[in-house]
Amino acid sequence: MAKNFTTELNSIFYPESIAVIGASNRFAKWGSFIMSHLLAGGYQGRIYPINPKEKEIYGRKVYTKLAAVPENVDLVVITTPVDSILDITRQCIDKRVGGIVTVTSGFSETGADGKQIEKDLADLVNAAKIPMIGPNTMGVMCTQKKMFALGAPLAPRRGDISFISQSGNLGVQMLEWAEQQGIGMSKFVGSGNESVIRKDHILEYYADDPDTKVILIYLEGVAEGTRFMKIAEETAAKKPIIALKGGRTEAGGEAARSHTGSMAGNTVILGSAFRQSGVIEAKTPSDMLNFSVAMANLPLPKGLRIGVITFGGGWGVITCDAIVEQGMQVAVLSQDIIEKLDKVLPPFWSRRNPVDLVGQINQEAFVESVKLVTSSPDVDAVICLGIVGVTSMGIRSFSASAEAADLDNVEYAVRKARDKLFTIERGYLNEVNEIMNQTHKPVINVSLYAGGSHERYQSKTGYSEVVYPTPETAVNSLAAMYHHYQYLKGKGTME
Repeated sequence: MAKNFTTELNSIFYPESIAVIGASNRFAKWGSFIMSHLLAGGYQGRIYPINPKEKEIYGRKVYTKLAAVPENVDLVVITTPVDSILDITRQCIDKRVGGIVTVTSGFSETGADGKQIEKDLADLVNAAKIPMIGPNTMGVMCTQKKMFALGAPLAPRRGDISFISQSGNLGVQMLEWAEQQGIGMSKFVGSGNESVIRKDHILEYYADDPDTKVILIYLEGVAEGTRFMKIAEETAAKKPIIALKGGRTEAGGEAARSHTGSMAGNTVILGSAFRQSGVIEAKTPSDMLNFSVAMANLPLPKGLRIGVITFGGGWGVITCDAIVEQGMQVAVLSQDIIEKLDKVLPPFWSRRNPVDLVGQINQEAFVESVKLVTSSPDVDAVICLGIVGVTSMGIRSFSASAEAADLDNVEYAVRKARDKLFTIERGYLNEVNEIMNQTHKPVINVSLYAGGSHERYQSKTGYSEVVYPTPETAVNSLAAMYHHYQYLKGKGTME
């Protein structure tokens, strides 16, 4: 591949036209999935279904072969069987397409014959200098372009987290979680067997992509490890990289070989290389996503002293345990801060960190407590427990009471209560965003209500709220953020 990856991969992420070879009207065919998901996602470019046996697919005119398309084609998605791939790739070369995504499987992950076909495919594409994702990939996505060339019906909201996954299945599962939780994503690549475009190429592209703020990587093995870590080190100085390594055990390594044909690298060596290169290592897919949300929306903590504000005592206790177990500190509040909190909290509050609001539903007390604790020079970050979620819990309580009392027009009464409580919670979160914009300290909320809304609100003026379901998630995310801050400080890119 030539050096200018930004120009080359633009054809894959920002195509003005896409041809789907193997497009189909038959449900459960990959060509049907790709076509329907492109259309359902709202892609506004030109789509050319290619199939010699169909006349029309999902209302679009069908072409018998790629050469019959009268215009230039930026991106080709290939879904046909493995024995057709070399011939179709030659057609792509003759058409001078901008990029190729080969969804088809049956290559090096299946044995010697598949490995030879994959080598022949890579030789063809490399000679033509066309960027190709795959083979054996779940597809690609770019939310800025509303381009969801994926094998699953997903369309997460637009955001600034970009993802590289060597496993299409795991990648799609994480995209589904992001969609369910309202987490904004930018780009996704299922890198598959990586016969041409590898993780390091995509990482290099993301490093300079203005629509990418945080980078996620799931990997099972690394080709050209020295180059990969060099690119990772250069990129981590610009943007956080959060990586999950599959195949950490012997059983996992065997599974990786049968999955993508990848040889799982030495986990200890790779973990050490991650740390030296500034890559943040996650242990689970959920950690990966949670860390990325914090990195994308919050200021980095510049120290380990954590303030805790809790709606009730027990959560404060277990949060303090988690803080200490992560090597951080429960901040000690000065007498000055305690005296100021005395003026806004009931006389029976804890008078120490954690600041216990003792179940008092008072928006002014919520906000003032966060302002005061965050303003302390002895506090580097704040975790708020149970303030968010009061709305949902209150609505459930009011609904039960209204029904038990057999009130007239229960639905109207519940709706009015919901609107009032929602206004309180939304106002609190707006204030939290403003506090972070003023202090540049992270404030993470943990919801009181586990089944709460997944809707998120993106601040247009700076930092935005982050709400997690558990205290340990908040603590672990702060620890990951502090490691990234330390890396940037060591590089001299942050004070």
